[in-house]
Amino acid sequence: MNHDSVIDNDGNSYGTIIIGDQIWMAENLRVTSYQNGDLIHAISDRHEWKSTRSGAYSRGKGVSQSVLYNWYAVNDSRHIAPVGWHVPSSIEWDEMVKTLGGFKTAGGKLKANGTNEWSAPNSGADNSSGFNAMPFGFRSIEENSHMWLGRFAFFWTGDSATFGGAHHRSFSFNSVKVQKNRNNKNYGLAVRCVKDR
Repeated sequence: MNHDSVIDNDGNSYGTIIIGDQIWMAENLRVTSYQNGDLIHAISDRHEWKSTRSGAYSRGKGVSQSVLYNWYAVNDSRHIAPVGWHVPSSIEWDEMVKTLGGFKTAGGKLKANGTNEWSAPNSGADNSSGFNAMPFGFRSIEENSHMWLGRFAFFWTGDSATFGGAHHRSFSFNSVKVQKNRNNKNYGLAVRCVKDR
């Protein structure tokens, strides 16, 4: 179900959807500044990307919408989400996934359908939730470019992991599952925001 749009600190507008009693962005965050106006650092050099311990983002080559953030940007006290919104916790992600039928099948309802962006077969994708997850892959700590474009979508949660790294959720081109895992905080993943309650 569609809801009103939201505008980030850079003036980008995002469609929103209602899933259960949560309101989510229907697009990936692409802001390049924090709520207070401070710029988020753009990093292209892989050595700097690997070593930084401050918030940063990376753009995929030739993919203007694939803004990927390290977890330090997600967790920065200046906030990357628009006012009144936040990066969802693991619990909030889990609540949304359960509303859509659970981790074994909800991925199909969350992925953009077709194979224009997703690699074939894009199993079970019908985007019935309107979430429109796109396969922008991730940026590792070893490469200058985004990896697994067309095959996977990765999204940070706001939660640090107990044994290092931070938690994320992901979707695959060949599965309807939603995967729960953790990654190095210097990896670049996409971000979706959920509205404050």
